[in-house]
Amino acid sequence: MRYRIIIYTLLVLGLKVNAQDHNIDSTIYKRNFYTSTKVRPVNIAKGNYLFTSQATFKRYYKTVNPKSGSFEKLSDKVVLNDASLNLTAIYGLGNKINLIAFIPFKDFHHYTPMNFSKGIGLGDISIGGNYNIINDSLNAFSLRLDVGFPTGKNTNLTKQEIPLGTGAFSTRLSAEGLHSFKKTDLIYAAYYEYKSPNSSGTDIDDEVGIYTFFQNNFNTKYGNFGIEYGLTGNIQIPAADISQNITAQLFIGANYLYNEHLNIQLSIPYTIYQQKAFLTDYTVLLQVDYLFNRNK
Repeated sequence: MRYRIIIYTLLVLGLKVNAQDHNIDSTIYKRNFYTSTKVRPVNIAKGNYLFTSQATFKRYYKTVNPKSGSFEKLSDKVVLNDASLNLTAIYGLGNKINLIAFIPFKDFHHYTPMNFSKGIGLGDISIGGNYNIINDSLNAFSLRLDVGFPTGKNTNLTKQEIPLGTGAFSTRLSAEGLHSFKKTDLIYAAYYEYKSPNSSGTDIDDEVGIYTFFQNNFNTKYGNFGIEYGLTGNIQIPAADISQNITAQLFIGANYLYNEHLNIQLSIPYTIYQQKAFLTDYTVLLQVDYLFNRNK
């Protein structure tokens, strides 16, 4: 899996990036591709398909000292390689309703002087859909529901295996919105995710989260580009204490709209705060979107 993702990355970077014969209206990006955070306040049109392939590379840069409880730089003797290939398919069932399927493939390799462990295979898949309530030139607002299934291996693990899933069913309800200013779009979302006890009977923390970020798209003689930047955050909610783990991330990304069907994105969510966590990380997201437009 690791080598496939490397090959995938090289193929994407090897795409010929040249200026198009015409400038593409930035609303095409807004209406059809949008963001690498999976926030989608605007639906694709009825009968269209959107396929997304996203390679993620997680890098850990801080850990907790078990003696002092303080965060420290991760030792050079510790190698933690986490990567995944996330496939998403979206279908425009109607102009107001989109159906969404998400399939992750994971590749974990962790090495310390005391131990080596790995996990390679299918993660927890999810299916769902969103309903677009508002969609005009300045505003969009949608409600979304996703149901996750414990398809990632979580039980009967050896000491050298890393779980690929939570072992729990999940239900996530999101409210997602957009407001367009003159040259900038504001994207925002809030969600609540419930997780059932896993197959071992262990309670998995529920989660509440928010997204707030801005997006700018602009045309140049070299092509059609965009940037996005903002903040995401979530709170893990165990039954006894609502403040057990709070995480905040800065988010910055860029995209190149090759044509009205193909979009390439590079994004980095960077963790700036964690209340309680053994490791702190940042992630590199490399994404390719392809819109199959049946209306043309």
